[in-house]
Amino acid sequence: MCRYETVRRALVHRVLRVSIAIAVAIAAVTAGLLTSLAAPAAVAVVVGVTAAVGGQAIRGRLEHAADRWVLGSRLAGYANLNRFRTEPDPGARLC
Repeated sequence: MCRYETVRRALVHRVLRVSIAIAVAIAAVTAGLLTSLAAPAAVAVVVGVTAAVGGQAIRGRLEHAADRWVLGSRLAGYANLNRFRTEPDPGARLC
């Protein structure tokens, strides 16, 4: 893997994680604001906090999906160790 590809993947990964966090925060604030139009402030705060807490579980799942999309599938224990046993390709080009 080339150095630039590693940097690109890291950048895409960071942008996805920040985008997911912003989307969850916007959803929680929107839920609280829309509730405040029809209910007292205390109820709107409870709805906003509940949406934020519920959004954390969704955020974790979305970040896991983003990890798998950017970084690829996760290898199991011994499969990961066996990767290091293979000999490097002598004709492979380094960046």
